[in-house]
Amino acid sequence: MLLFAANYIAFTGIRSLLSTIQGYEEMRPLERSGTYIANLDPESEPDLASITNADMQKTFDYIQSSFDCAVYSDGYITELPDCDMEVALDYMSEEYCALLPFELAQGSIPCFNNDLDKDIPVVVGAGLSKAYPLGSEISVTDPALGHPVTYRVTGVLKQNACRSNFYSLNWKSYLNFSVLVPINEEFIENAGIDFHVNALMDLIVLNTTEEKTQKLGDTVADTLGFKLNFYTQSENNAEFKDNYLPALLLRFGLALVLFAAAAFIALRTKGLTVIHWAVLCAVCLAATAVLTAVDRHSAWIEKSTLVAAYGFLGLIGIDWLALAAVMIIDALLGAIIIVCKRKKLPLD
Repeated sequence: MLLFAANYIAFTGIRSLLSTIQGYEEMRPLERSGTYIANLDPESEPDLASITNADMQKTFDYIQSSFDCAVYSDGYITELPDCDMEVALDYMSEEYCALLPFELAQGSIPCFNNDLDKDIPVVVGAGLSKAYPLGSEISVTDPALGHPVTYRVTGVLKQNACRSNFYSLNWKSYLNFSVLVPINEEFIENAGIDFHVNALMDLIVLNTTEEKTQKLGDTVADTLGFKLNFYTQSENNAEFKDNYLPALLLRFGLALVLFAAAAFIALRTKGLTVIHWAVLCAVCLAATAVLTAVDRHSAWIEKSTLVAAYGFLGLIGIDWLALAAVMIIDALLGAIIIVCKRKKLPLD
């Protein structure tokens, strides 16, 4: 049990670390000078009932005339025929797509100069590609526009394409059951207030200064009644590191203690051979893999759209990498134990 607990804790820590490294790499384009990301002030709360379309349009007119911005707005869930999972609708501007491009398995990124009176070209996740292959049409009531539209599929994302969070780099939202909708000025003008507020909260402002973003925050507060703070991604990374690193070190420290305890017991166990240790490690690794696969499968059972991911035997890439790392740790620990037993080193 000690070895299994050590394996599982080390596995989750290594997997989290790998996911964090992926997050850092994904967010690297946002670390360029002059790039700031909006964040709702924790003491501020938007009152949607008090915000008028005129005030919102005034705000976006100011933003579009004074700033270069990248917009990505998510959190919209709908249902589609021929799909057992709920589907996430994510909206992206051309600037966002250029800044943080998506990897496609088929097709191409849609044109952003689309007319709302015609079919809207979209990219779908891998989980939707069978029901909605390239060239197919999807009829849906668009939650941002508030009226029925027709999407036309022009691209399919790679399997397990995902997006990291600006503030929690270890967290991933998988896009297997997402529809990426391109937006332009016409789309933004015709969208509802909910969409505008959501877009403002994660607005990426490019080629600007801290003073200008402060002015933008003041304008939003005066016009719409809620406060936005703007931070660089480097500042977001630093805050994440301050919160994440102690928890990660605690997890690895606990795993180290458990590994040490397991090794101590193994040293005191008479007749322990390489084969015995290998079998014990294999059982612990298999149990870790099974628990992880069950957890991954639960996302499909619960229809957790942003968590569901495809993998071999229920495990995705970072799961297998973390499992391999733990296997190496077990092998090294086993080698140390066998050498100590052969040399009959004292336990103290």
